[in-house]
Amino acid sequence: MRGINVTAGAMFNGFGRIAESLQPFSLGLVVNTEGNLKTEQQTRFDYLTEADTLPATNGRMTIPLAYGVGLAYQAGDRYLIAADYYAQQWGSASFDGIEPTTLRDSYRIGLGGELLPERDATGWFARLVYRLGFYYNSTYYKIEGEPINEWGITGGIAIPLFGDARLNTAFEYAKRGTTSSGLVKDKIFRMTISVMLSEPWFQRYEED
Repeated sequence: MRGINVTAGAMFNGFGRIAESLQPFSLGLVVNTEGNLKTEQQTRFDYLTEADTLPATNGRMTIPLAYGVGLAYQAGDRYLIAADYYAQQWGSASFDGIEPTTLRDSYRIGLGGELLPERDATGWFARLVYRLGFYYNSTYYKIEGEPINEWGITGGIAIPLFGDARLNTAFEYAKRGTTSSGLVKDKIFRMTISVMLSEPWFQRYEED
């Protein structure tokens, strides 16, 4: 597949200029433009005695417009609450000019929070960062006429290593799908571990 689309985002945290009570809020926006892709498909059949390859076929695929918005509230440096919404118009996607009946518009809603007990604590446990979240995902899948939705609960702990470096651990439990029309409902468990390194760059020091 070959093609071009554009992703643009913006963040605004100057609500304090409007009203002092709005200072803790920040707003984020993102847009993915519609993309027209050129596709090339080649099919190969393998048999016990021989193999056959069909000539490549070219086509076009339209990736629909997507957009998202997020709002965060951070009071001081210990508490953070955030919510986001992301949607994509898969119902208008097309493959060689044909709109699939198995796709629908999708959206995802997420809500989460973060707590740091003490910013300047000397104790190791007091510097752990706790995170908890929930999301609902109305996916673009539609199978046997049944919409496939997903919801999940997430949680995690950020463990201090040295300086501002942290070891992030995250856990997720989710359910996806439905048992209607003979379909299968999935239970999902995920665990993620990552390391975040941080250090100041390009600092100018003043000489005495």
